[in-house]
Amino acid sequence: MGVFLIYEVLSIILCLIIPDAIIKYKKKENKDITKKSDRYIILVLIFVIHALISYYLIYNIMTFEPNNLRLIIQNIIILILLMNVEWITIIDTRTRIIPNILLLEMLILISIYKLTKITDVESFFNEFVPSIFTLLLVITSILFLNSLFGKNFIFGSGDIKYLGVGSFLCCHFTEVSSLLWGFAFGTVGIIIPLLLIRKINFKSVVPFGPMISIGFISGMMAVMTENELFFENLLNTFY
Repeated sequence: MGVFLIYEVLSIILCLIIPDAIIKYKKKENKDITKKSDRYIILVLIFVIHALISYYLIYNIMTFEPNNLRLIIQNIIILILLMNVEWITIIDTRTRIIPNILLLEMLILISIYKLTKITDVESFFNEFVPSIFTLLLVITSILFLNSLFGKNFIFGSGDIKYLGVGSFLCCHFTEVSSLLWGFAFGTVGIIIPLLLIRKINFKSVVPFGPMISIGFISGMMAVMTENELFFENLLNTFY
C-alpha cells in the first residue's frame, strides 16, 4: 500500500504543477480555453481515474523484486509514462494542444523500456523493428487520410504524434488491438455523455488526447501482460 500512496501523492503534486507550468511557458500557443469550474471537474475526474488505474497496475500487473534492477527500471518507466499520460490529458483538454516535449520524453522512456528487455541480437530486432514499422505505418496511414479528407479530418498534428508514440510502444497485434479498442471505448465513453449533456455538438472541436490516452494505457497494460488482450485480462480479474 505504501508504494501506491507515495506514487499517488507525488502524481497529484506534479499534476498540479507541470501542466500549468507548460501552459504558462507557451502562452501564445497554449491558450487555456476552459472555464475554472470545468478545470476543477477535469482535475478531479483525472485524479480518480489515475488512482484506479495505478492501483490496478501496482497490485495486479506489476511485480516487485528488490534485487532485479531491470524490473525496477521497467516499473519506474511505466509509472512515469502513466503520469505523462495524465499531464497530456489535462493540457490537451484545456488548450487543444499536445506538447512536443512530453511526447519526446515518452518516446525516450519507451526506448529505454525496450532496451531493458533486450538480452541478445534477436531480442533487439524483435523489440525495435516491429516498433519502428508500426510507428511509420500508423503515421503514414493517418497522414494519408489527412491529405484525403483535408480540413474535415478529425486528428490534429499533436494527436497524430501521440498515436505514433503509442504505436512505438504497442507494436504487436494484441498490443495494437488493445490500443485501438481502448481508443474506441474512450471515444464512445467521452463523446456520447458530452453530447447528451449538450457540452458539445457535432460541429465542436473535440480534444482527442484523452481518448488516445485511454488507448495508450490499454496498450501499455497489454505490453506488461505479455501480449494478453488487456480487456480480456481485465475481465478475467473480476470474473
